[in-house]
Amino acid sequence: MNEVLTQRAPVGLTHCLTILDIDHFKRVNDTHGHPIGDAVIESIGQVLCHVARGPMCLPSALAARNSPC
Repeated sequence: MNEVLTQRAPVGLTHCLTILDIDHFKRVNDTHGHPIGDAVIESIGQVLCHVARGPMCLPSALAARNSPC
């Protein structure tokens, strides 16, 4: 992540990492399939980048399965 931020972000800018949990998302994958689930995650990332209003927004997804949380 440091490498990506160093390459893409100008020096002196503040960075923010946002982590979110989509409640009951497994139900989306189980009901509609993983391609639809991936599209939902991508759409959420686009909305977050729009809200952040930053051209340097770097959306990505990290899936945690069998999380103890």
